[in-house]
Amino acid sequence: MSKFGVLLDIDGVLCDQLGLMAGAKEFVSTLVSKNIPFMCLSNNSLIKRSDMSDHLISLGLPIKTEQIYTSAMATARFLAQQTQEARVYVLGSGGLITALEKNDISLVESRPDYVIVGEGRDYTLEMVDKAIKFLKEGARLVSVNMD
Repeated sequence: MSKFGVLLDIDGVLCDQLGLMAGAKEFVSTLVSKNIPFMCLSNNSLIKRSDMSDHLISLGLPIKTEQIYTSAMATARFLAQQTQEARVYVLGSGGLITALEKNDISLVESRPDYVIVGEGRDYTLEMVDKAIKFLKEGARLVSVNMD
């Protein structure tokens, strides 16, 4: 068992919207060939980690789904540790919803314990108004990432 491993940021370190960053393929290939354990981190809460893995593989990086950890996963894990029956109202979609559901977090439209704000492309003013109302009523705010 290795005494060390490597944490890699995906967005802007391994790749960006234009493709792989210089040296990323060679670096990951070296980690794989030398059996050095590594995990890839992303603050993108919109994309499921399986989709991230598929994308990275399509770019030539041999990164398995299990080697990716997202801000959505960290948020879901945090909430699951706070209370056994957390009720959340979510402004976000995709990977965030998937991570919450995998952690048995109840997604609700009324009386949430938490308002979760993540990435999404389908926010409406009505949804934001509802989130503000819940916060005024005592729900806690959790931001998945600073973006």
